[in-house]
Amino acid sequence: MGGGRSRLSSGVSSLSGIAERYETFRERMSGAVVETPAIVLLKTSPADLHVEYIRNDPWFQGPILYGKWDGDRYSVADIRRLYPDRRIYLYSTSDGQLELVSPDTSLAHSREKRDISSAR
Repeated sequence: MGGGRSRLSSGVSSLSGIAERYETFRERMSGAVVETPAIVLLKTSPADLHVEYIRNDPWFQGPILYGKWDGDRYSVADIRRLYPDRRIYLYSTSDGQLELVSPDTSLAHSREKRDISSAR
């Protein structure tokens, strides 16, 4: 074999990077102030292709539920109808911003935006 990295070591390195990004997300969320019950919608970037941030209680009854934000498939109003008792937050994986979405169902005009990229 040549002097380059093996496919196995490249794969292991890639997996450890994925694990680190997930752990960073969990650390940031554990240090964030989120009023519960809540839903945190994740706005992911193309770099997150293989990172699975969304892990919920099997019965979807935990204090915080996580979902992937897809504004083309559903609206905030749709989510509010399904979960009227939960606050809705938007988390951007690219910059660590956590945004409380205002009750007027618009992601464009939020009440509160927090940078939790340094939260622990």
